[in-house]
Amino acid sequence: MHEEQMSSTSRRYELIKSSTDFINIEQRDFKWLNQLTEKLVPKTESISPKAFTIKEHVGDYITVLRVEEEQIGRIRVWGYHPISYNKKWKKNNPKDEYPFFELEIRFVLGRATLETFIGNQNNKQNLWNDIKVRVLPIILYLQHFKEKLTVETKVSRANGKKFQQNTYVLHPVQNEIPTDFYFLGKKWNIVKLELELNDSKLLKDGSIAIIHNDSDAIWLQKWAADIRLKSGMIPENRLSSYPLYDRRREKLVRLNAVRVNTGKNSFIQIMVNRLDDETFQLDYYDCETKDLQLILLINITNVPARFDIAYICGEGNITQTDEMYASRIANMFLDILIYLRIQAWEDSIDESTGLYYTCDIYKMPDIPKELYESRTKRV
Repeated sequence: MHEEQMSSTSRRYELIKSSTDFINIEQRDFKWLNQLTEKLVPKTESISPKAFTIKEHVGDYITVLRVEEEQIGRIRVWGYHPISYNKKWKKNNPKDEYPFFELEIRFVLGRATLETFIGNQNNKQNLWNDIKVRVLPIILYLQHFKEKLTVETKVSRANGKKFQQNTYVLHPVQNEIPTDFYFLGKKWNIVKLELELNDSKLLKDGSIAIIHNDSDAIWLQKWAADIRLKSGMIPENRLSSYPLYDRRREKLVRLNAVRVNTGKNSFIQIMVNRLDDETFQLDYYDCETKDLQLILLINITNVPARFDIAYICGEGNITQTDEMYASRIANMFLDILIYLRIQAWEDSIDESTGLYYTCDIYKMPDIPKELYESRTKRV
C-alpha cells in the first residue's frame, strides 16, 4: 500500500519568494485571536485573500503554513517544519524545505471538519488540533473582521518578473479584560482588581509591600539573587533550619498590594490576587492616571518567573517592550516574596488595630560571610 503524494512540492524558499500574500503573526497574538474567534462560526462565503502564506514567529524561529481556498467551504493547508530565520535557508536539511503534511478542511453547518490528511498518521490528531488554534482563527478573522487588517506592500522579483507582495497584520477588534485565561495548561478565572489606595482597607486581610525609591529597588534585585544562590547550596531537608533561605515559605504570603515610588509624587501600584499556592494575578496600575495598564499571571516556582500577559491597555497589541516590562514586574514580585520571608508570619497583625503590618522594603546590611560559612559547614 503506497503513501499518498502531496499535491504541492513547493520548497519553503520558493514559497517565500513567490507568494503574493502573507499573514505575519506572533505567537502572543493567538492569545487574543483565539479568544476573539472561539464563539464565531464560519460564513458560507469566500475568504480574501483566497490564498496566503502564514509566517508565525516564535523567538528565533518561523513556522510557514500555506493556505488555499479551493472553493467556498473547502480549504487546503500545507505545513512546513519550523526553522531558525537566523540561518540561511539553503543550509538547512533539504527535507525540511518541503511540506511534511497536507490536509483539507471542510466547513459543514458552521463547523470545521478534517476531510483529508496526508502525512505521518501518528501525528494526525496533534496536527489537526494545532490547525484548529493556528489556522482556523485566522480564517474566521478574515471572514468577520477583514476591515481591521493593515497591509504593507513591496515590489519583489521571482523568475525574472516583478510583482507586488502584500503582508497583512491582524489587530485586536475589541480589547476587553478576559474572564478566563489559559496559563501553564490550566484555565484561570480572571477578576479585575480595582485600584485601592486606602491602606486601612488593604491591610484588613493582607500586607502591603512598599519600595520607596530606585536605589532600594536595585538593591532588592541584587540581594534576592544572592539569597537564591545561597539557598541552592542548602539541602532541601534542612531548609526549615534557615527561614531566610527557605524557598517554600513563599507559599505563605498574604500580600494585597505592592507599591513602588517612581518619583517625588508618583508611584505605581500592583494589586495582588493569589489564585493558588503557586499562582498569582498581578494587576498593574499607573497611579498618575489611575488606569489599569496590564494584568499578569505569574507562577512563583521558577526563576526567572514564568508569566503571561492576560490583558494590556490600549488596542491590546502586546509588543516585545511590553513583555520585557512584564518580565521585570514578575521578577520584582519574586524578589519581594523573598524579602517577605524575614517577616514573622504568625505575628504579622497589629493587635491594637487588627490590621496587617505594612512591609517597607529598605536596604539591609549584608549577611556576614563568616556567619553564612559557619552555618553551611554544619549542614
